[in-house]
Amino acid sequence: VAGFCRVKKQDFLVAGHMTNTSRLYYGPCFLFVNFVLLPARFLWYILHMKVVLKENIKGLGKKYEIKEVADGYANNFLFPKKLAIAATEEKIIQLENQLKLEEQKAEENLKETEAMVAKLDGQEVLIPVKIGKEGQVYESVTKQKIAEHLKEQGFAVEKNQVMLESPLKELGEFDVQISFEHNLEAEIKLIKI
Repeated sequence: VAGFCRVKKQDFLVAGHMTNTSRLYYGPCFLFVNFVLLPARFLWYILHMKVVLKENIKGLGKKYEIKEVADGYANNFLFPKKLAIAATEEKIIQLENQLKLEEQKAEENLKETEAMVAKLDGQEVLIPVKIGKEGQVYESVTKQKIAEHLKEQGFAVEKNQVMLESPLKELGEFDVQISFEHNLEAEIKLIKI
């Protein structure tokens, strides 16, 4: 591109005098390419740095990814908020070790969860409720009550894991889904008496 912008200017008038006809005239295209675009590309390499993300950042990347970002973005936003650290060789080695440890923990957690789901699946849970003389039910069974009864039986279940659309207000048997991490589910038979 720069070569096309050089034009030999014959009789180029400067300050009222004729210049030497052998001089080259560098047009605006040549000047833009050589003095704006090329230095900008060089500065891009200087003013960018690699960082390791400590958290998921929308539009940038996920936790533990190595990303190349603008120097100012890293120094003024990511580092002060502790969202990233500079990607040195030492930090990358620490990151790899930490990822291995997290993978081992995740595998152990998966095995424990699978074992609990296998035990819990098909269990019958009896929940007694107050009933009036004429058969009216005075209390309903909520997610919280189900979670408490399961904890009493030795299962670590939180109320947000119990898949129940609305509290159960009638007597009878109900199938209730319990969801766990790793997309695992167990189904229990809830007997309200």
